[in-house]
Amino acid sequence: MSPRLRSPRLSAPSSQVAQELSHVFFELLMRHKTTFTEQAAAVGLSPIQARMLLSVDPDEPSTMSEVAQQLGCGPSNITSLIDKLEERGLVERRLRDGDRRIKTVAMTRRGAVMRRRLTERLAEPAPWMLALSATDQRQLVDILRRAVELTSA
Repeated sequence: MSPRLRSPRLSAPSSQVAQELSHVFFELLMRHKTTFTEQAAAVGLSPIQARMLLSVDPDEPSTMSEVAQQLGCGPSNITSLIDKLEERGLVERRLRDGDRRIKTVAMTRRGAVMRRRLTERLAEPAPWMLALSATDQRQLVDILRRAVELTSA
């Protein structure tokens, strides 16, 4: 009698494979960080400026607290960052309608154009992605989507 085969989807990875996955994923993230920095510089932004521009909704102002939370810091830490982007005409501070105590950050038209240029550059597939077969690309997309879903749960 042959042993019953387990579905690869249902079997838990070994700790060695999980550690290797963690290591390789970290290495990929670090390389992506370099690419992100290069793409931000290509449109004239520092990496943190680019992250902030991407975190502000171009259609709806965000509170300073919301922006800070998305960047993983306190609201007082983003004041100088907003100052620099405001000097360049990319964002503007506003008082929230209905509660003038709350400051918001709104994207300007110029900021929306810069954000769109950056997102277009970031959407370009990396050479390693293009080197994968169509099947590998589809499998990787599916795996990464599942990973995103699991981190949201």
